Amino acid sequence: MCRFYNVIMVMLVKNESLKGILKLVLSIVIYIFIDNYLFDVLDKIGIHFTGDLGNYLRSARWLLICAFLFVIYRGEILASKSRYNKSPIVNVIFCIGAFVMLVFATYLCNKIVVGIDKAYAYTFTNFLEEKFSINHLIGTAIDVIARPFVVTVIFVLGVSNIIKKTGVASLISGILYILYLVFAVGYNCSIDRAIMITLVPSITIMLLTYLYKTTNNIWLVYISYALYILLGVQVLRYFVW
Repeated sequence: MCRFYNVIMVMLVKNESLKGILKLVLSIVIYIFIDNYLFDVLDKIGIHFTGDLGNYLRSARWLLICAFLFVIYRGEILASKSRYNKSPIVNVIFCIGAFVMLVFATYLCNKIVVGIDKAYAYTFTNFLEEKFSINHLIGTAIDVIARPFVVTVIFVLGVSNIIKKTGVASLISGILYILYLVFAVGYNCSIDRAIMITLVPSITIMLLTYLYKTTNNIWLVYISYALYILLGVQVLRYFVW
């Protein structure tokens, strides 16, 4: 058994693609399990969380997901953070430019989607107009900080570690994100309708992957995406829509 384990570890070290695939699969499994099934499993074994405590613990599952992903991709994340700290001003300018690009791409894609059917229109959550409360603060932190981290690490960094060509990696990341939204999130509609609904977010992931492949810095991609989620609706509302 020990010899078999050593052989597997040697294979993983020598074959970076295989290592990347295993890390990506593990990340997706952890994400889906914790997000959708963890508390169901706990309920079945007699561990119940109800009331406000239960709601807070369910929200805290995102911290658990982020922690697992950080451990899995620790080297790439820390390396990106170090590169970011070396030229913060340039990186801030890059993040602003990437934010503008994402918003503009959303506008163009949304125009196309709405032209087909208004029911497919992509909408943002306006975090700045919601009434302040603890629940609102927690929900905003999840949607603006935790979810972008999970999405960029799995669907951008995870795919990019496996596929070296920029265009192919971008395309695969977008397709994988569509599959995740359609099957894991579970849109209760036909496949073609589900694809139309997920078209805009999947193109966003493709652009994020392209940005990562050109910069090799997941930290920049994460910050740009977080800004897009938080402030995208404001720009689109006042300058485009």
